[in-house]
Amino acid sequence: NKSIVFSDSRVYITIFNIVVNKDYATNNQETLKKFLRALIKAKRFIEQNREESVKIAANSLEINFNVLDKIWDDYKFEVSLDSSLLDTLVKEAKWVVDKCIFSNDKIPDFRAMIYDKPLREIETIDKLIFGVDTFTMASAPVFIAEAKKFWKEEELDVEIRPFLSGRLALDALVGGAVDTATVADVSIVLAVFQQQNVKIITTISTSEKHVNILARKDRGILKPQDLAGKKIAMSSGTSGEYVLNKFLEANNLSKLNVKIVNLNPPDMITAIARGDVDAIVTW
Repeated sequence: NKSIVFSDSRVYITIFNIVVNKDYATNNQETLKKFLRALIKAKRFIEQNREESVKIAANSLEINFNVLDKIWDDYKFEVSLDSSLLDTLVKEAKWVVDKCIFSNDKIPDFRAMIYDKPLREIETIDKLIFGVDTFTMASAPVFIAEAKKFWKEEELDVEIRPFLSGRLALDALVGGAVDTATVADVSIVLAVFQQQNVKIITTISTSEKHVNILARKDRGILKPQDLAGKKIAMSSGTSGEYVLNKFLEANNLSKLNVKIVNLNPPDMITAIARGDVDAIVTW
């Protein structure tokens, strides 16, 4: 009762993906097939075992089962690649160009980023280091694949390395610290503008309610326009930055009307609870 959540699917729908470096994709096609088959098993398990899936994800995220159960159906878990991903990347790239975030004003050809061969063609133990955003239930298929040992069924040794955001997992991928990474669409768009050589091998979840704005009612925030003049925390270079910009635009506000603070997701919770900020953009 002390806070209010703003969520608008017209502003943003999260498409959560797995990306790899180009060289890794070219040299490890059989490994990626096993990796994807395990995730497909996880998807099927989710469809057939909702309650157990929620329990596994709640345990992995270290949050209350009932909290996760209430929002579970806001996510569509999948292992697929379709045209909606390209449409979203192009739309977000237009935002990047409009905001002059980079000097390059040309929309990239995102089709070159899609590497669907392993998914379309879906045997020694292969090792794969997987950078995972473990701060979001968008990663639920990964938690399921790990808990149910679907990697091992595919004779694949997967080491999960946790990250606080998809952007940080992507940074690790680009730096060569991991072989694959979970990351949402906006961070992918920003990476392409920076000419990072990564490939998308599958989408694992989508949600209209993944990223929201949580605001304190005791700061007089009862409607979007009340955010004017307030201090809002977000994570730079993530979908949170995109959502905040688009949400402000949709409600006839601008970044000039608010004070923006850059924080990692866990730090945002502390900041808003302590009253250091008036609102946060998080997932």
